[in-house]
Amino acid sequence: MSQERLADAAGVTFQQIQKYERGANRVSFSRLALIASALNTPLAELIAGLDPSPRPGAPALADMMHTPGASELMEAYAAIRAENVRQCLLSLVQELARGALAREATLRQLEAGPYDDGRHEPVS
Repeated sequence: MSQERLADAAGVTFQQIQKYERGANRVSFSRLALIASALNTPLAELIAGLDPSPRPGAPALADMMHTPGASELMEAYAAIRAENVRQCLLSLVQELARGALAREATLRQLEAGPYDDGRHEPVS
């Protein structure tokens, strides 16, 4: 595919595509999703091998993209043009994730029992 065709599909100039290729400019996630779609390539394939985990302990982006539904979620997110709507959706998903983590921690505590501080062997 020519840079001109790719640029048209991604909504940028071909010079911008050249800058992306050289690494002179960063590619936003939504733009990357458009590029993947134009190339008829799964988004995860474009980021395979990258490990941009900015937070300690955070899973690699490539690993997260293998989660069932992740690619579809990102494609749908990228299709939303309104920044405020994308921000609301991001906030919602982050809140759902926090709730899920809190529920998992509560379940672990309940399974451990009220007297288990993790430092002693259980008494039979």
